[in-house]
Amino acid sequence: TDYLERTPPVIPLFEFGEPLLGMEVVWPNGEVFRTGSASAPNFPNTIAEGVNPQGPAALDYWRILQGAQGTMGVVSWANLKTEFIPEQNKTFFVKFLKIEDAVEPIYRIQKRRIGLECLLLNRTNFLKIVAEEFSVDPASFPARLPAWILILVLAGFKRRPMEKIAYEEKELKRIGSEMGLDISGTIPGGAVVEKAIPPLLRRPWSRSIYWKSSEGLNYKDLFFITTLNRIDDFTELVSGIALKYDLKSESVGIYVQPIEHGRACHFEVTLYYKAKERSEEEMNNLVEELARECMARGAFFTRPYGELAKWIYKKTYMYTKVLKQVKQVMDPNNVMCRGALCF
Repeated sequence: TDYLERTPPVIPLFEFGEPLLGMEVVWPNGEVFRTGSASAPNFPNTIAEGVNPQGPAALDYWRILQGAQGTMGVVSWANLKTEFIPEQNKTFFVKFLKIEDAVEPIYRIQKRRIGLECLLLNRTNFLKIVAEEFSVDPASFPARLPAWILILVLAGFKRRPMEKIAYEEKELKRIGSEMGLDISGTIPGGAVVEKAIPPLLRRPWSRSIYWKSSEGLNYKDLFFITTLNRIDDFTELVSGIALKYDLKSESVGIYVQPIEHGRACHFEVTLYYKAKERSEEEMNNLVEELARECMARGAFFTRPYGELAKWIYKKTYMYTKVLKQVKQVMDPNNVMCRGALCF
């Protein structure tokens, strides 16, 4: 589901950006269809292994299914591109006082293809993840945590893993020296947190309570695609609107995920609140105002959900028109997920 919904991976390398390959789908009209090289006659008893997602013919049907939220059909199986789990890891935490200070270092790190997992969290999100994962009191952390933390995992695979980590670490330290960064990686929790980060990023959340719901909080998410050199503007906008609604800074979580070597990034805002203190309507109004302001400043909403989808699709007339035509072909009776997206 994550891959169908185009959730960005925490590894921003280009080769990890499209893990979804050939798949089988049942269209709403009852027809069974296979995409890419999985559409070869007599598959899987053919030389085609279903690993090429494009086609058949000139049309990439897998794109119709990505981000469709179930409106186009039901995917019964899919081939996924996977990677070996690294044999060795070394985690670095690069600390920043302001989000704009992290932009150029991320650009340089990604340009030089250093590390695997790479993501930027503000203090609020980092604290909630670590506190919930290690079952510690969040109050023991904030005073010692920086405002922004870049998590970077250097990894070595089967062949000469330590040598790979060594030359990447050398290059990372050179960037740190050039820019005056502290990449010692020392944070509260030290080696225990450092060792736990790689498996934490490579598996589903394992605890019974999802980290965003810890401390009995509700939350609202808003996410979109932008470029790294604009994340400071969006962060300032988020802070301003949160202040307007009297939402404290520690109730605003921000997650920045570089995409394809820093070519773009996934910018995600999480607003935490207590149900007894704020109504659902008030929080929905806050999210809508924030979304409209972000869109006015160039935010690209590729995965809008719920009410957000309705007014975003109204702003893309030609795209919406073609999408409805495709929907009519695949689902002439409009039986799949009515009310989702623009249908």
